[in-house]
Amino acid sequence: MSNRPAVFLSASIPERKPFTNPQPRSFAQDTSAGHLGHTEPPERIERHRIRESVIALVGVCRELGYDLVFGGHPAITPLVHHAAKSLGYDDSIGDHHPDQWNVVIFQALYFKDKFPADVQTFLDHRHRLFHGTPVVPTERDPDETEKHFKDRERRDNISAMRDEMIDRWPGHYVAGVFIGGMDGILDEFSRFRRSHPDALVLPISSTGGATEMGWPEKDVPPLLDQIPVGEGGSRQSRRTELLQRDGSEPEFVTYRTLLRMLLE
Repeated sequence: MSNRPAVFLSASIPERKPFTNPQPRSFAQDTSAGHLGHTEPPERIERHRIRESVIALVGVCRELGYDLVFGGHPAITPLVHHAAKSLGYDDSIGDHHPDQWNVVIFQALYFKDKFPADVQTFLDHRHRLFHGTPVVPTERDPDETEKHFKDRERRDNISAMRDEMIDRWPGHYVAGVFIGGMDGILDEFSRFRRSHPDALVLPISSTGGATEMGWPEKDVPPLLDQIPVGEGGSRQSRRTELLQRDGSEPEFVTYRTLLRMLLE
């Protein structure tokens, strides 16, 4: 594992209510979707924003020399891998070139049979690029259904992966970036703030999902409202202003420019 500064990425594509299109109003005057027109369904625009912001983050981390750490996701892993390769990232170097900017993927080995093909590249260079968390033994209650047991087993293994990736990460996280997502984003946001109180937390709310709406309960505020605001004129105040503007005017700047302004 690298001890260099790293950015934590938490991202996924919303696939069910209430995380799909929680606030359709934000798509009414969208121009940030590039070639997508205003008549496109909100789901497609949202997916496009998630894709573009993830790819932009990979590029910005490369420019600033930050390692990028994330939990493998079938829709996100290929984006990160392909973006890194397009920037000349040589994942065959592994530990033999410690000065190279690195991409580190965490995966719960419980899901090994469902890993996307791109994970194999990370698996081939385990020392630097891949961190697999062991399968968590989960005892089955004789009274519970098979579905309930499998759901609990799945949650236990995801939680163990997040323990390693966030709570026990040996390096130095300078920021956490949160994109799209559902319940997992909310859990990772809470863990990251608790374990790394001095790191930046950057929810890109224009990407929709849980990052835009927060928890679907009225008494829990959106992620953006949980970011501490610094003194007037401070860099933290400026970052908060940029995040708020991204949520209200998602077309005002490209994701690459926004993320660079937030992270540099």
